[in-house]
Amino acid sequence: MQGVSRYKVQLLPHDPAWESEFKQLKAQIHSLWQDNVLDVQHVGSTAVPSLSAKPILDVAVLLRSIDQMNVPALEQLGYEYRGPSGDTQDRYVFIRWHESSTPDNQIALTHIHCYGPDAQGFRLQVGFRDYLIAHPDAAAAYNALKSQLAARFPDDRFAYSAGKADFIRSILARLE
Repeated sequence: MQGVSRYKVQLLPHDPAWESEFKQLKAQIHSLWQDNVLDVQHVGSTAVPSLSAKPILDVAVLLRSIDQMNVPALEQLGYEYRGPSGDTQDRYVFIRWHESSTPDNQIALTHIHCYGPDAQGFRLQVGFRDYLIAHPDAAAAYNALKSQLAARFPDDRFAYSAGKADFIRSILARLE
């Protein structure tokens, strides 16, 4: 994975190698967390073959118990535990930074999003991915929107994300 500097937006065409990277990480997660793992899914734009994406691997992990999540095991692999994240505080995030990252230039390579068994976020991330794969017209519209926003906000990931929010909400509403 190439990664992207923190707060920056850079989209690349889909790379089939992203799926291979995901499969390797999935095996590592299962090996480290074993029976606590209910499911591991490749999510985000790198998981949708028709989309351009920021070259950051997004992985969603559904756990039997957040309390049993072995944080030190992932930290030993070079992941930084960021703790609970999001509005509902039901998502726990790990980030792996590029080895050349510095405090002034952090380059994210991987985001691992961990959820407890009752968290809606896991289902929504997987559902959004699946919807885009099953609906090429929606994926094309999303890709066009992302490209426009990336050109407009190359140095402002917050504005880029905010610009996608209505589209994402409209898809998520179809999943309920």
